[in-house]
Amino acid sequence: MGHSPLPEPNSIFCTVGANGTMKNLLTKVATIGALTISFATAAFAPSTPTEMVGKWKWGTINPTWFEDKYTGEYKGHGGGVSAYFEFEKNGKFKHFVYVEMNTNGFKNQTYTTMEGTVAAEGDTFRLKVEKGFYRSRSNMGAKNNFDRPMTDEERSKASKNPYKWRKAADEQGKEVLQIINGAQGPWTSFRRDK
Repeated sequence: MGHSPLPEPNSIFCTVGANGTMKNLLTKVATIGALTISFATAAFAPSTPTEMVGKWKWGTINPTWFEDKYTGEYKGHGGGVSAYFEFEKNGKFKHFVYVEMNTNGFKNQTYTTMEGTVAAEGDTFRLKVEKGFYRSRSNMGAKNNFDRPMTDEERSKASKNPYKWRKAADEQGKEVLQIINGAQGPWTSFRRDK
């Protein structure tokens, strides 16, 4: 990967000593910042490793269930989470996350969609979220029910999140794509969606 040329020192940020050397830490910080910015821009060149290409799904359901203690009426299970990734050869991605929570009849459901480009380097990747959408449903008040696109700030924040990935096999020997959201924590095993 090539680096873009460094900017010329700016007189506001540095002073030149009698021997011609720069004597200001801000110049060094500005130079390091320029390298960081040029790397971050290059890091979003769309790239999808062959092993990641495809549609991948994961989900779980909370086995807890609730009933009204006076009537015995079933109030629902404890909730669940599902996530889906689609990685294309051309560096495009789609990511969907569904979360359902139920606490003794108080229900919340959220559905998030994101689309954009993926950039991978080694065992790490980032998603440059170009568009996204939130849907929320709840029986806990009107303010918790909405449909709206992600804001620029939310897309920017989501685009900074690093992920780790690796290929593995599950207990039955089937291929899985393991992902860590945030580059730390437990591996989540996504199965290929046919």
